[in-house]
Amino acid sequence: MEEDFDKVVLRVRWIDGRPRWRINQIDVDSLRDVRGRLETIAEIKRDAPVILHPDKEVPLGHVIDLYDLTRLIGFEKIQFAASKSG
Repeated sequence: MEEDFDKVVLRVRWIDGRPRWRINQIDVDSLRDVRGRLETIAEIKRDAPVILHPDKEVPLGHVIDLYDLTRLIGFEKIQFAASKSG
């Protein structure tokens, strides 16, 4: 099987007082759509590592929701992106 997803980068930004999501450079409009796309990826490659990359402005609750969602879908390798200082 061809490896379509070496890793899944799930970016969350805080824009105009609400979260905005991006999965592997593709903007996603809602948390429901995030779930749908992640479920599709999990069907193809459940063992792909997921890297959560929240901007520092994103409230912690939204980050926890994303983490919980990835676990619920069945991903096991979930990491947080390393912050660059400076």
